[in-house]
Amino acid sequence: MRKRWYQIAALFVLGIVLFSAIQFWVLPQRAAQQRAYMAAQNDALTHDISAALPYQNLYLGDVSNTVNLFYHLPLYQTKTQFEIDSENLGLTVYYFATVDEIGGDTLRRDLVYNAAAAMALIDNLQTIRFELTGAEFAFTREDVQAALGGQPLGELLKGDAWRQTVQQPLAEDAFVNTFYSADPLK
Repeated sequence: MRKRWYQIAALFVLGIVLFSAIQFWVLPQRAAQQRAYMAAQNDALTHDISAALPYQNLYLGDVSNTVNLFYHLPLYQTKTQFEIDSENLGLTVYYFATVDEIGGDTLRRDLVYNAAAAMALIDNLQTIRFELTGAEFAFTREDVQAALGGQPLGELLKGDAWRQTVQQPLAEDAFVNTFYSADPLK
């Protein structure tokens, strides 16, 4: 009988140790990894484009798909509203923030990234306009494609081409400036 009590006590202690390890080590570590991943997803230089791949579509008209795509791209934490121009195959993304709230250099880089990603993932998207409080930025498929080497944007999603052709060059201000003819940020 005494042996059985020792076994029960040992199992109880083991349970407490395992519970404590999970509660105070495993779960906080997992939460920290999730926070780090989400922070990386909000920066064009570290964004994981594979998170947005499920929202690849042939047509801009799939509203829920388009909205969900932008919730998986940088600036996803900024309140947004969308307007689709089906006649001209254009999209307007309204960000309810100012340039100063986001940060000028970060904003410029993230908008280029979002425009390239949206055009690579939505085949018939021809123009995209980003409107913020006091500023507006527009990109055309033709201009984005030319600045990224001239190949079809959808091809950049294969292999490591996205990182080499889009993300790595975005670290250079000169590259980012090629997308902006008149700079409303200065």
